[in-house]
Amino acid sequence: MKPAASAFEKGQLTEAKTLAEAAKGKGDPEAAADADYVLSRVSDMVGFWKRTIDNGAAEGRYDKVFDALAKIQKHYPGTEDATAAAAKEKELKADPAVAAELDAWKKLDKLIEEAQRAKGDDRKQKSVAKKLQKFLDANGTAKAAKRAQQLLDALK
Repeated sequence: MKPAASAFEKGQLTEAKTLAEAAKGKGDPEAAADADYVLSRVSDMVGFWKRTIDNGAAEGRYDKVFDALAKIQKHYPGTEDATAAAAKEKELKADPAVAAELDAWKKLDKLIEEAQRAKGDDRKQKSVAKKLQKFLDANGTAKAAKRAQQLLDALK
């Protein structure tokens, strides 16, 4: 069972799953229990990435979506999930609305960092508030606008 656990620790989920399934079929109850554990960990990890994709898309956080899609492709190659991740990534990269949302979040993330640095300094906070208002004027339809409005309300 050590090879499957080792493969999992290295992030080689496809290999870990294959080795665990092979160990499970050998009839050793202890090895079968270990194999079940590795298989559940692989399933949990892939499930986490899929939830990250769904939640990221719902929030407009396509940076997180692309990161999770890349992880599925890298750590779970040769599977249906990896193939679906590659197709989804290609589809999203071709969508201009996704590109606009990515750009909006990139700009907002910089403003969030600036707002954190401005804590305690009224002049800097007013400057950040003006920048956030400009961001809202330019990106009002982006999902990032909701977060920008929350930040702006907190600064006022």
